[in-house]
Amino acid sequence: MGAGLQPLKARAQSTAFAYQGRLNVTGVPASGNYDFRFRLAADALAVSYVASDFVTNGVSVVNGLFATTIDFGSGAFNAANRWLEIGVRTNGTLPYTTLAPLQSITPYPYALYAANAGTAASISGTLPPTGLAGPYAGPLFLTNGANQLAGNGANLTALNASNLTSGIVPLGRLSGISSNQLDPGTWRFLMTLAITSASSNATTGISGMTLIPTSSFTMGDGIDNESDATPFVTSVSAFYIDTNLVTLSQWQLIYAFATGTTQGYSFVNSGLGKALTHPVQSVDWYDAVKWCNARSQLAGKTPVYYTDAAFTQVYKTGETNPYVKWNARGYRLPTEAEWELAARGGLAGQRFPWGNTISGSQANYLGATGSNPYDLGPTGYNPAFVVGGEPFTSVVGTFAANGYGIYDMAGNVWQWCWDWYGTPYAGNLDPRGPANGTTRIRRGGSWGNYAVSCRLVTRGNGAPSLNSNNSGFRCVLPPGP
Repeated sequence: MGAGLQPLKARAQSTAFAYQGRLNVTGVPASGNYDFRFRLAADALAVSYVASDFVTNGVSVVNGLFATTIDFGSGAFNAANRWLEIGVRTNGTLPYTTLAPLQSITPYPYALYAANAGTAASISGTLPPTGLAGPYAGPLFLTNGANQLAGNGANLTALNASNLTSGIVPLGRLSGISSNQLDPGTWRFLMTLAITSASSNATTGISGMTLIPTSSFTMGDGIDNESDATPFVTSVSAFYIDTNLVTLSQWQLIYAFATGTTQGYSFVNSGLGKALTHPVQSVDWYDAVKWCNARSQLAGKTPVYYTDAAFTQVYKTGETNPYVKWNARGYRLPTEAEWELAARGGLAGQRFPWGNTISGSQANYLGATGSNPYDLGPTGYNPAFVVGGEPFTSVVGTFAANGYGIYDMAGNVWQWCWDWYGTPYAGNLDPRGPANGTTRIRRGGSWGNYAVSCRLVTRGNGAPSLNSNNSGFRCVLPPGP
């Protein structure tokens, strides 16, 4: 055989695999040398581990990016899903800080073999004309033989969204991709696939959202003589509302897009969650509002919140009370009236979205039988979710939906609304609350609140800067293009 290309030979595979990640410290990409501790868990909450710790010291992190090799040895992977827990510290004396959430690792990774390649930063081109079809089931590794590819893929600029013809991209698979690595169309397409695969409601016409028709209803009630929920009749125009609470996965995807180098968003809180399918929590009101704007921009819709009355500067940074472009067709927080209309699910005069009593089989809340006749318990935190330490949130959609097909309108986490807190309610047509105030409305109660807080009329509130592990949110969207 001459000097031409030689046939590739099959090689035995070791138990080691390459891992690339991005490390931020207080929201800023890290640089320097860090020690990493990797643990392999059998479940998303790290209740049990399936291999010995793997430690790599002195890993170089440049502008937040790092690469290392992990080896949990033989027997760690047995065709069952695994979750990777990562701990990090700056030197050998400090304790490890455990990063959240755990990262899912599917049981069958894929490998691509390249006979010759320079660095990942030198690769460009389009995806195959056939596109990506079918579920993407595992992490992707690139190798050029004995040496691992270097670079961060910055020149992967010619990926074409038109070639992504079909398929489902699990939310967790996009956690390592930043928006500035792909052209905007490709990024938007991937995000749309991911969010659509997380939750969809085919009957609404908008994935993951439920249409609430224009309605007149009685807001508040007199069942328990609540002092700041005096009933009155109001009318609310039609709107879409998220069928589920915003999950940690959804939060992380939009957050990654928003904080990319081309978008310019900043958040005081990066958001936490028990697992990817649990509601995001530990975000304040300002974080939720800015996230709504980023979600609008990613979807090609007009943002709702601005820093000026002329609506020329999209609200992206800082913590300030924004101006609202109410006629914009973008995502926003629900008004208090919209939230209560959606939560009632078409029922009138009831304490909860399903009726007048509550139990641990209907919602995730803190039971206290004997304190109120409508609390059927059991007493204490919902036993189904007392695992891994607080917060004891539950997977979104765990309990039955209300009459509008909406989940978790009582319990799990409080939900931020637009309105300033005030008494009484304000307005008879699309009420939007008082013009000013000191605290913002939170509705629905949480995993750590008694049944009284989960009632449809309970008007919780908190400073807009409140960062709590029992507070999350969902979005609404006006009808139209």
